[in-house]
Amino acid sequence: MVSYDINVLVLGIKENIVMPGTKLSIIESEYASNSGGRYGEMYPFMTMQEGTWVQLLNPAHTYSGAFGLCDGDFEYPKERIKYPYWVTETDVRKHDLVPLIIFDQYMDEFNSIIHYLINKSPIGKIMFLSKLQAYNPEIVCGTITTDNFFKLLANREILFNICYILEKGVYT
Repeated sequence: MVSYDINVLVLGIKENIVMPGTKLSIIESEYASNSGGRYGEMYPFMTMQEGTWVQLLNPAHTYSGAFGLCDGDFEYPKERIKYPYWVTETDVRKHDLVPLIIFDQYMDEFNSIIHYLINKSPIGKIMFLSKLQAYNPEIVCGTITTDNFFKLLANREILFNICYILEKGVYT
């Protein structure tokens, strides 16, 4: 079985994050203070930022991270995926850059949680990383709004193993 993780670094916050009344669980992993911590070797750019790491879990599947909340679209035609321009064909094959799928029954709640976390950030930004179980180098995509993020997600353009910096707002 493949293991999935959905990690979010809420930038600029130094406290536990609790969102009661959800089907999904938010587990505070650790406060990051530029020291790297347990994620330092895996995510050097992300751990240079100050904030609180949270992990989204489906409580029915806590033994396997976000399994049951999301899946990877391993059958999606690679030629239809819009990769960031700096991602090479080798990266695609080697690092499991496949589209992220959030299951329909969790999409509204997932949307609410992402907005909640951005609103908790004093600078209005989070770093979002969905990971397959493999150890991969850190690939970071620049800042996009939540509106753009959810459009990209619906179009199978948000990929596992790429970090996205999300902010509130709408680009016009």
